[in-house]
Amino acid sequence: MLGPFSLRSAFRTLAVQRSRPVVHSYVVRRQFSVTPQRFAVEPEADFIKNIKHTEFFKKVADKPEVLKALSDLAALVKDMGIDISSKTPPSNKMMFQLATNRKFYTAVRRVTAQLEEAGVDLKAANAIDEIMELSKEISKKDS
Repeated sequence: MLGPFSLRSAFRTLAVQRSRPVVHSYVVRRQFSVTPQRFAVEPEADFIKNIKHTEFFKKVADKPEVLKALSDLAALVKDMGIDISSKTPPSNKMMFQLATNRKFYTAVRRVTAQLEEAGVDLKAANAIDEIMELSKEISKKDS
C-alpha cells in the first residue's frame, strides 16, 4: 500500500495545482478577411487655386513674393497637422502649439510684411470679410 512519503507528495502535488491553476492554451485561428479596395481620390485643392477668384487675389496676383509666403504658411500649417479646409476649427491645444511655434510666428510675420508691401490693409473690414467668405467657400466645396 501507499506509504506516508507517497501520500505526502500526492497532497503537495494537489496543493501546487490548486495554487497555480492550469491555464489551457487555446489555438487562435485567424479569420478570413478581405482587404477593402482603394479607390482613386482627387488630390486636395491647392491653396492658391482656392483664392484665385477673390478681390484679395487680384491685388496680389502680380506679386509672387506674397503668393509664395502664403503658400509657405499654408504648407507649414498643414505639416503641423491642421487641415485648413476642415469645417472644425483646431483645438485649443493646437492653437497654443501654433502660437508658441517659432516657425509659424516667423511665417505669419513674413506674410503680413509681404501683404503690407503689396498694399493690402489687413485692418480694413472688407479684407476680413473676404477672408471669411473664402473660408465659407472652401467649406462649401468640401461638402
